[in-house]
Amino acid sequence: ALATAEYGEAATAAFRAALDTARSEVTGAFEVRQRLDDEVPDDEPTQRAWYEEIIRRCEVASERLDAEADAFDRLRALEEHLEENLARLDAALSAAEARLPAADAALGDLGRRYAPSAFATVAGNADQARERIAFGWEAMADARASVGRGERPAAALPVRAAEDAMAQGGTLLDAIGRTVTDLEAALGQARAVLAELDNDLAAARAAQAAIGAGTPAVADLAARVA
Repeated sequence: ALATAEYGEAATAAFRAALDTARSEVTGAFEVRQRLDDEVPDDEPTQRAWYEEIIRRCEVASERLDAEADAFDRLRALEEHLEENLARLDAALSAAEARLPAADAALGDLGRRYAPSAFATVAGNADQARERIAFGWEAMADARASVGRGERPAAALPVRAAEDAMAQGGTLLDAIGRTVTDLEAALGQARAVLAELDNDLAAARAAQAAIGAGTPAVADLAARVA
């Protein structure tokens, strides 16, 4: 109720869903417990299975509540340190934005050196990162507008959105760098394998010449070399 009053229905929908899920799981656990306590005798495997179900239901309820409590604590922390978080995200979004030209250049270089299929998974990453960063700046503007109106709880929501957008943009850009590194490593391995094959072929041809023509061994070797 406190979270809803501060942040609104939409922002706390996940909290409400977690509470409803936990309530349902605990209700189910009590129903199983009632079956254990009724006058009908149950054998040991049945009792064990029901106790395990009670534990599982309670664990599910606890995990959902803990996860949403952590999310709520994060939101409260963002609000409590609002000015510091705005300054931190300004710097982080600027840093992510500064990486975009290098990401564009890296993708252009990949396009010149490799088949499209080699980097298809990251081909759109720079554009997607640009969109996420732009969304982050918009969220920051919304947060500052809320601060200007004295609505600090409302400002925490776009700050959280900006933080998520910045993290997503960084992840997209990091993936481009990893792809460049992976392809360079694969190319180096391919060159090493080709060099090894060239050496093997040279040795096979030398063996052909040493054995001489007209023998079954040379014919077999010639087929392998071909």
